[in-house]
Amino acid sequence: MRTLVSRCDLRAVNEERSANWVTDFGSGVGLESDTVSRIRAHIMATRHVALPAHNDSRLVVDIDLAILGAVPSRYEEFERDVRREYRWVPGLVYRPKRAAILQSDHEASSN
Repeated sequence: MRTLVSRCDLRAVNEERSANWVTDFGSGVGLESDTVSRIRAHIMATRHVALPAHNDSRLVVDIDLAILGAVPSRYEEFERDVRREYRWVPGLVYRPKRAAILQSDHEASSN
């Protein structure tokens, strides 16, 4: 799942910003608060800081991490797309931040 809002931190607050956006948008279009809360929980689960409480959020996390098991050519395409999305971030900043995100995702998928 790609988040809706991105900044140079390469993810640290993307999920929270996206969850806030969903809260504002969902409330604005009249979604029930339970629905908005569940969508928000799905987005926040992709931070990979803890095992989600609900099975549907676990599925979202599995989907979010599924690219890590893709065939090499598909994964390389994904990485090119991510780099293009963050093309405005200098390489000296991007590479270590991206490596840290991948390490974090690896550790989350190992738990």
